[in-house]
Amino acid sequence: MKSIDILSKDHEDVLKLLERFYESVEQIEDGKGCDRKNVEEILRFFNSDFWLHFDKEEQTIFPELSKFISGSSEPAGPVVAMLDEHRTLRESNEKMQIAYKNFDKDTKKFASEARNFIGLLRQHIKMEEEMLFPMTLRSLDHCLDDKWLEEFAAIDNKAT
Repeated sequence: MKSIDILSKDHEDVLKLLERFYESVEQIEDGKGCDRKNVEEILRFFNSDFWLHFDKEEQTIFPELSKFISGSSEPAGPVVAMLDEHRTLRESNEKMQIAYKNFDKDTKKFASEARNFIGLLRQHIKMEEEMLFPMTLRSLDHCLDDKWLEEFAAIDNKAT
């Protein structure tokens, strides 16, 4: 399914970005400073475009998986866990963004919040890649793909 391929490619790109971010966080923790421009670029991404990925999942795959699992579009089964992780990641991002505003006063707080966000997001991506996406590919009708791709485009268009 092309829609799942798109979401997996997003994961691949984000994991590369997280690696860059992690290196910056390590430099901060080691007291070596960091490339603030790089950190700010990463933080901007996690404060805007990144969330389109969650919107795509929440508006397309999650309702269909819930219907398959329980017969209702209300969140069910692993979808409940994924939505909870999305909420936790949004909260973690907010804490990290706030901590960065006070970076000059408390670098340790920012590094701690960033490290937490990185760990949560890596684990979340792993769960989607190893559990959610394979379940989607096994369980759902592949003719949903065209519909999802149209919905992905609509989500992207709203953001621009």
